[in-house]
Amino acid sequence: MFRTYALILILSMGFVFYGCTAFEFLDGSSGEEIETFKMNKREMYAELNKLKSENEKLQRQTDITNAQNQRFRVETGKKYAQAIERNRTLAQENNKLKEDNQRITEENENLKKKPADTQVKPKTSAPASRKAAKGIGRLKIKVLSGDGNFNSAKKMAKKLRKSGYTIQLVDQAHRSDFKKTTIYFAPKFKYEAKRLMSKLGGNPALKSLSWPSKFNLIIVTGATQ
Repeated sequence: MFRTYALILILSMGFVFYGCTAFEFLDGSSGEEIETFKMNKREMYAELNKLKSENEKLQRQTDITNAQNQRFRVETGKKYAQAIERNRTLAQENNKLKEDNQRITEENENLKKKPADTQVKPKTSAPASRKAAKGIGRLKIKVLSGDGNFNSAKKMAKKLRKSGYTIQLVDQAHRSDFKKTTIYFAPKFKYEAKRLMSKLGGNPALKSLSWPSKFNLIIVTGATQ
């Protein structure tokens, strides 16, 4: 493009010089020389117009290229921002998985350290949990709020303590849509769960623990106590 501009400038200057000297050249020249001069002048004008046309064409192409580059930069910026957001989300999920794995590992370690008397198989027909616990005060109990109101868990823990139970933890459940109070029991502690259910009243749900836990009983408060 620079070369085109240079040619146009040279030709323009040539026209100025050519026009200034034309009068001196034509004065006293023959008819053939005058025709040659006019032909050369027309050819120079034609060349100049051709160069101008090529320059305009190159300018249009440059404008198109610049517009395409701008669109590419915008699209690349959007994709880069999306990639950063995906990486941030994946990092958060990875941290959550690490925390869950750490929690499960700790609960498994605590499960291995469970007192031997809770693992001894019954030698008589009496319920195994009754012998393993050696009284309700020995039970490992956790109370969780499952109705979105933490006060319900605190009230439940207070009620159980008055009945002689030892509450080791009061916390919020991972869900807040429990319709009714639910008692989860570990293996061999179904008897104590039923005993606790009779003390609470209100017909709470009774379910076995389907995940490793250091607690013998987990009580989750629901909308219906």
